[in-house]
Amino acid sequence: MLTFAVVNQKSNQIKFISVMKKSVKSIVSNKEWLVNVLANSTCRWNWGMFGVHEDTPKDVYENAYRVGEYREDIWGDVLLNGGFLLVKDIEHEKEYRLSVKDFEKGLRKLIFAYPRIYANVMTEEGDYYDYDALLQCAVFGDVIYG
Repeated sequence: MLTFAVVNQKSNQIKFISVMKKSVKSIVSNKEWLVNVLANSTCRWNWGMFGVHEDTPKDVYENAYRVGEYREDIWGDVLLNGGFLLVKDIEHEKEYRLSVKDFEKGLRKLIFAYPRIYANVMTEEGDYYDYDALLQCAVFGDVIYG
């Protein structure tokens, strides 16, 4: 088990975050958490394209285009129901298929390589750059941009 101490810079309160390797799957499978990550990591559109990947099972794919719901809620449902998101890296003009397992790998990478970013994401104290780092770890296996 790893324990992180995080200080909220506004209130000077200390929060302790503990994580066990096995709990990563339960974190990522929480829709509210996943939607929050998707909303915060894509808010600036540094990623060229985000949508539902064609490899998504047909029933999940057909349900992905609902009117009146936020895109992140739909993307979360797609991922949690075995589907995939299509992500385009603008810098390299390359497309990637993203799954829940990729988010699990990305979160594990943050835990061990970027514990401060992990703590910021888990306490919802993070900014766009923290959530973008998680998305990069999910897509590329590491933070490759800034």
